Amino acid sequence: MCIRDRTIKTLVILADRVLTNLTKNIRQKYEQLITDFVHQRDVTRQLMAAEVTDVKDFTCLYHMRFYWFPKEADPLKKLHIKMAQGNFNYGFEYLGVCLLYTSPSPRDRQKTRMPSSACKKK
Repeated sequence: MCIRDRTIKTLVILADRVLTNLTKNIRQKYEQLITDFVHQRDVTRQLMAAEVTDVKDFTCLYHMRFYWFPKEADPLKKLHIKMAQGNFNYGFEYLGVCLLYTSPSPRDRQKTRMPSSACKKK
């Protein structure tokens, strides 16, 4: 099963579950998961529509990517976050989910330069 199909299947399950009798706290967790999976679905559709086949393509680099290294001994180095040429270790801070908006291409390019610049200064 491809990532697109798994994402849609998960969304259907979450949508059914969120309509059941849940506590406020659990319902908010489901809502957050739904928001994350809708974003994943949208990004997957965008990458497929652009026929991206190379991870070095700007359309792919523009998006924040997460890489999990389960064999890494240091828990602070197990999860890497990449955006453009920037590479960060996830330190268990809360990233949150920003509202999705449409922005012009120059702004998109500036958005990817900031993480890249931060990594180059190290």
